[in-house]
Amino acid sequence: MSITEIDLETWPRRDHYRMFRGLAQPYFSVTVELDLTEWHRAIKAAGLPFYPAMIHQATKATNAVEAFRLRIRGEQVVRHDVVHPSFTVPWREDLFNLCIVDYDPDLATFLARCAPAIRAAETAPALLQDEPGRDDMVFLSCLPWLGFTGLTQAASGGDDAFPRLAWGRLTERAGRKVMPLHVQLHHALADGLHAARFIAELEAGLAAYARQPLASRPAP
Repeated sequence: MSITEIDLETWPRRDHYRMFRGLAQPYFSVTVELDLTEWHRAIKAAGLPFYPAMIHQATKATNAVEAFRLRIRGEQVVRHDVVHPSFTVPWREDLFNLCIVDYDPDLATFLARCAPAIRAAETAPALLQDEPGRDDMVFLSCLPWLGFTGLTQAASGGDDAFPRLAWGRLTERAGRKVMPLHVQLHHALADGLHAARFIAELEAGLAAYARQPLASRPAP
């Protein structure tokens, strides 16, 4: 894991960081609607699983935006070169478990890692926990039962600076496949501009995959 410590005295965001870090509730969030029509058609044609494929696209976009890779460590701010997804999976008795998979920019490699990790989380005898002290992750979740226009996600407060992403039910409307996406960030490290950059990166990645010839898409 490669990290870089930010020099707070020369960091252009220094004053904003100090102002927002001192708030009792330092988080902000946005919810947008994604048009997944072409991407959804492409992954279905390739026989790929929706949830892990979406996790890959979201993690890829996360890694493309520097602010999403910043974390607070005590009195330091650090930047990770790469962050990895920690996501929810169905478990038992209407509960969920947690699953962490090392990110790889290659979709086929990532999906190959996901399959056994998801099976292990689904059948684990106890709730899995994130590794203590590890902060090179983005948290992702899915509410496939709901369409929504807003959401609040649990966070431990203070210096918990993990980006949190959640999406809802995929719905067909006027011949298009649309889905809500919620993005929650720590305001000491990111602003609405960074959320917009993430969404732009995600939409560009979805469009790029949909344009790929079928023969070049990873096999299921």
